[in-house]
Amino acid sequence: MSMQLFVFGAGYSGRAIARRVIAEGGTAAGTTRSAAKAGELRADGIEPFLFDGTALSPDVADRLRQTTHLVVSIAPEHGMRAQGADASLDDASAPEGLSPMQPSALAVPRTPTPYPSPQG
Repeated sequence: MSMQLFVFGAGYSGRAIARRVIAEGGTAAGTTRSAAKAGELRADGIEPFLFDGTALSPDVADRLRQTTHLVVSIAPEHGMRAQGADASLDDASAPEGLSPMQPSALAVPRTPTPYPSPQG
């Protein structure tokens, strides 16, 4: 089964992770706070969802049920806990077998990825 990534906060880092997943044959979806940024995500092949950091929409909850890997990349001051949305992230909205607040729900590479050294 291919990776089904969801990124809370698909900004610079989240988009880079999502583009990598897509390049390797997976799918990606992510949240943004603005319609303009949603267009940029769509152009990168990332399914966009508008999210104000306070409550999950039914569309986001449905997409999370299909998610195999979750990345949370929301700044703390704009994040879900800071806005009091913990009730929206209960086990009923999490993908089967995952609790959204458990470290196991994070997308972590299992093997080191070789990166070029700064010297070239």
